[in-house]
Amino acid sequence: MIIWPDVDTAEDPSLWRDARDFGMSVGVAQSAWAARGVFGLLTIARRSDRLTPAEINSLTLQANWLANLSHSLMGKFLVPKLSPAASVTLTKREREVLSWTSEGRTASEIGEQLNISERTVTFHINNILAKLGATNKVQAVVKAIGMGLIETP
Repeated sequence: MIIWPDVDTAEDPSLWRDARDFGMSVGVAQSAWAARGVFGLLTIARRSDRLTPAEINSLTLQANWLANLSHSLMGKFLVPKLSPAASVTLTKREREVLSWTSEGRTASEIGEQLNISERTVTFHINNILAKLGATNKVQAVVKAIGMGLIETP
């Protein structure tokens, strides 16, 4: 959590001057991370009076909770609009194949596990690569995990 004006205002004094011009003299900024690598910053500000140690202590937990909650809720609506890749969907079978791939299993081993042929596994892998715009299975696994399509092994 960043508390301002306690931050070093010498780095970009125009930022803090602009904030004061809009009536924001004191505040906190809390970062938040969501699935798919999306991040954001929630800022809470007021016009006067520096934050007391008791207020800072109280805001530490509250700002973190509020930033994560609002970021999570807003992300559900904004991520698909901002990132076309975020709207990629994999079938249940494709997710299964990719999950086993993330464990280092070969097409033959995955086929045995899922009771499908090795050729069918390869078919699903090729569909996954196309949907994710990946050039190989490793890149597909990394992208799928980053997009929240499969869990980490």
